[in-house]
Amino acid sequence: SPAICAKGSVAGCELRPFGFDSLPAKPPFTFDAKGYSEIPETFLPLDGDDEVVVTMQPQGVLRGHVVDAATGEPIAAFNVRITFSPDRRPGDPSASLSGPRAFNGERFVAADGQFRLDHLVVGMPLQVSVEAEQYGTVTERRVLAQAEPDANVVEFKLPSLDPMALATVRGTIVDDVGRAIAGAELRLIIAKDRPVSRDKFPFNWEMIRNGQVEHVDSVVQSPTTTSDKQGAFSFDKVRMDADVELAYWGEGVSEGRKEHLEKLTAAEREGLRVVIITPGAVRGTISRVALPKITSVAASGGNRIFTEWLDNKSGDAGYAIRNLPPGEYVLQVYGERIPSGKDGLFTMKIIQRQPIRIESGKTLTVDIGNDK
Repeated sequence: SPAICAKGSVAGCELRPFGFDSLPAKPPFTFDAKGYSEIPETFLPLDGDDEVVVTMQPQGVLRGHVVDAATGEPIAAFNVRITFSPDRRPGDPSASLSGPRAFNGERFVAADGQFRLDHLVVGMPLQVSVEAEQYGTVTERRVLAQAEPDANVVEFKLPSLDPMALATVRGTIVDDVGRAIAGAELRLIIAKDRPVSRDKFPFNWEMIRNGQVEHVDSVVQSPTTTSDKQGAFSFDKVRMDADVELAYWGEGVSEGRKEHLEKLTAAEREGLRVVIITPGAVRGTISRVALPKITSVAASGGNRIFTEWLDNKSGDAGYAIRNLPPGEYVLQVYGERIPSGKDGLFTMKIIQRQPIRIESGKTLTVDIGNDK
C-alpha cells in the first residue's frame, strides 16, 4: 500500500494512499500529477509490511526570451518546439513527450517575447527550437527543465531573413511514361552541415517519412506537400542559404531524392520534373501454425527498411509490402515483442530471414512458415 507525498514536505504532510492487488511480478509504475514532474516506469517493492512512500518533485519549466538578433528587440509572435536532447548525459532523467509542443510546436504571441513551458520533468535535457515569420530558426541542443524558482531565462536570438532571398520550388511528378502521379508525398529538407552520406541517420528514410527529420538541429526548414491530380506540387518561401533537397515517396512511388536544389537557377527550381521509378512489391501467406508469435515482416536493404505490422489473429494470413524501390533486400520475419522495461521500449527477435530481389513493376511471392 504505497502513498504519495510531495518533495520538501515536512513530517506530518498529507499522504495520498493508493493500493493494488493481483499484480504480476515486477510491474512498472508511472506517476503523473498536475504540478509535478512525471515519474516514468519505476519499480516498487511488493508484498511488504511497510507502506512505500513515493516522493514527487515539483514540475519542471522552461523559460525563454525571443529577440531580433540584429536589434535586440523582442519578437512578438513565434513558435516553440521541443524534443529529446541529442546531448544526453549519464543520469539524466527521461520521460515521454507528447502534444503539439513536441510535434508542430506551440504558438506564442507576447509583446515582450517571453515564453514559458511547464509540466516537464525537472532536470530533463531538451532540444528547443524557436521559429518566427521572416526569421531563421534557432535551436538549442540542450536546455534543462528546472523547478520554478530556479528556472533561468534562455535567450533566443533569431536572424532576420531577406524576403527577396526566399525562393519558390515547384514542379510535377510523373511515372516513367510521363503519367502524372497524384497523392505523392514530398518533403523539402533545408539543412546546414548536411553530411555527404544522404541515407544515414538522422537523414535516413524513416526519419524523413515520419517527419522526425524536422527535429534535427541542423535542419532550418522541412515543409511537406502532396501532389495534385496533375502531379503538380509547390513550396513557397524556401531558404536557399543552405543545402536544399527534395525527397518523395508514396503509393505507386519508389522513394527518391533530388539533391542540391540551391544550385539551380530560379527557372529550373520552378520547373522541376521528377520522374519516378515504378516500384515493385513482395507478398505471400504466413503460416500461424509454424510461426504463431510472428508480429511483423520487413524488407531491409541498405539504409532502408519497409515494415508491415501484423495483427494477432489466429489462423493463416497474408502480408504485402508495396512501393519497394527495385534492388536487393533481406526479407525479415520478427517474433513477439519483448518489453525492455524502460519507457515502453521493446525488442523483437528475427526468427526468419532470406534474401530477395525486387524488380520494377513486378510482385514477388514469398510464403512464410517453411524451414528456411
